[in-house]
Amino acid sequence: MANIPLVDEHLAHDVGKYTGQLIDLDVHETFSSWLDLVPYLKEPWKNLIEQKAWTAPSSPFAYWSGHGLYRQDSLLPSGAPAGSSYEVFKEQVLDTYAIRYAVLTGQFLPGDMEMQFEFASALASAYNDWVLEHWVARDPRILTSLHVAPQDPQAAVREIERLGDHPQIVQVILPIGPAAYGDPFYHPIFEAAQRHKLVIAFHHSDPLKSALGRGRYYIEWHVNVPQGAMSMLTSLVSNGVFDKYP
Repeated sequence: MANIPLVDEHLAHDVGKYTGQLIDLDVHETFSSWLDLVPYLKEPWKNLIEQKAWTAPSSPFAYWSGHGLYRQDSLLPSGAPAGSSYEVFKEQVLDTYAIRYAVLTGQFLPGDMEMQFEFASALASAYNDWVLEHWVARDPRILTSLHVAPQDPQAAVREIERLGDHPQIVQVILPIGPAAYGDPFYHPIFEAAQRHKLVIAFHHSDPLKSALGRGRYYIEWHVNVPQGAMSMLTSLVSNGVFDKYP
């Protein structure tokens, strides 16, 4: 966020006694269909989606609420998933609250893919291009995360080199769950992020388990998510990541 100026400008709505800036650091935008990414993919990856030869990873959890994790009023009449409409997001978030910046973190984390690393990297690139065109370019208040597939660090580095200097990309996002990123295998990602003055952000993802596994219910898993964050911090500290890449 160091390169983003927090200038004093008129805020759209009165927020009471607080007169500073508001930054929403975790906005889960998404696409309406995997087909939305097809224009940004090359073969052979494009065909995998068009011919439905690949089925996207699905969540193992069931939610008691009829509208799942989402606000009911964010569900779209078209049947598209919540978070897939910039217009609804603008109305319900950007124009309702005095938000100076909103940072997109996505609903799809390529790092969760356990196989097809090249495909994961291709999807990450396609998703980044799609987000820049359909979200970031439409509003200067929108900042975004750069998605990479850390399973292939060299491909992740190439993606950071390709888009890391975009003025509205402020961080590289990695999922907590699939791997311990303190391992030197992943250090090229940190090196590239530092070179482009990008923050490394973490977000828990479905593969994350507590010391006792996922548990029987969603709440068991979600309440134990901090265990994953603590384990990741231990990995980063023990392997000298903060010393090596301040």
